[in-house]
Amino acid sequence: QFGLAVQALINGDVDAVVMDNVAGLGYVGANPDTVRMTGDVLTGEELGFIFAKGSELRDQVNAALAEMDADGTLDALFNKWFVTEPEASAEEAGAALADLGGAEVRIAVENAYNPFNYYDTETGDAIGYDYDVFDEICARLNCVPTFVETSWDAMVAVMGGTGGFDTFDIGADGITITEERAQHVDFSDPYIQLNQTLLVRGDEDRFANAEEFAAN
Repeated sequence: QFGLAVQALINGDVDAVVMDNVAGLGYVGANPDTVRMTGDVLTGEELGFIFAKGSELRDQVNAALAEMDADGTLDALFNKWFVTEPEASAEEAGAALADLGGAEVRIAVENAYNPFNYYDTETGDAIGYDYDVFDEICARLNCVPTFVETSWDAMVAVMGGTGGFDTFDIGADGITITEERAQHVDFSDPYIQLNQTLLVRGDEDRFANAEEFAAN
């Protein structure tokens, strides 16, 4: 978990943490005198929400995401929760969205991945990008979002399991789209592209990028 990895970095148990840029910026903001990001981008990756194989919700959520992309809502939510700019999508909104008739849609979140989903330290409320996105998606699809706190490790494994699972309908927690995972779950269309980089302690002077880290 990112929180444990960052604490290990601060404690000196590890010397660097590979982390996506937006989460890294969140931890730097929370610990400005303790950690910083360094070096060039290591990889780029797209994130998607996950669904059980064959779930009808995937196409409905994709349609809502396409409409939100076309009318600027995704950009607005990205700018609210993230520091960097989202990459523009060429996808356009298509036919009229489905009406889910007020049905409950259960979304798995970890509530430990700032700024996607986490607890506000002042109010104790669970907030973040995932909450805002699914509030908006359900406003468009006429559904009621219910957020289910679930460990990150369990999301892909549980959603990809056999025999059915009724704890949640969608997994949302900054899940990278990979071919291996796509064998077990269906992904939404990508909604964000992130870059991986190194997070280090603020006083680190032995290396300034991944190549120097590997050579040391």
